Parts: sequence; C-alpha cells; structure tokens
Amino acid sequence: MLKLKIKPKGRKIAIYLPEELCNQELEVIISPVKKKTSQIERITDILRNRPENIFYAIDDPVAWQRSLREEWEK
Repeated sequence: MLKLKIKPKGRKIAIYLPEELCNQELEVIISPVKKKTSQIERITDILRNRPENIFYAIDDPVAWQRSLREEWEK
C-alpha cells in the first residue's frame, strides 16, 4: 500500500510506483486533507454559526434556582 500526502503546485502530478506495484490493478483516490484546527477555532465556528444566542444572562440567580426546584417538586 502506498499513501502520499502532497500539495501540488499545478494541475498535473506524476507518481512513481514501487516495483512491487507495477503490472497490478490499482485504485487511486484523490481527496483534500482536512485542515487541523485548534479547539478554540472549532468552538468559535460552532458559536458563530448558531442562529440564536445560547448564552443568556440570568438576572436573579436565586429566583432562577427556585424556579428549577419548583419544576422538579411538581
């Protein structure tokens, strides 16, 4: 098996095969390599692409906690 990662400078490439792969049927798959991104970039992209704001301010945390407790007690 031969696996290459290349960055072509033009539209044409040449691949030189090892001798053991000559005179065999081969499968060539060309696909882009995914860019490695940092965790901060991934989170930023997720938050930027969300239509609504997932973070909201809680005006009164104590009242918010009480409302949650009341929901569970019912």
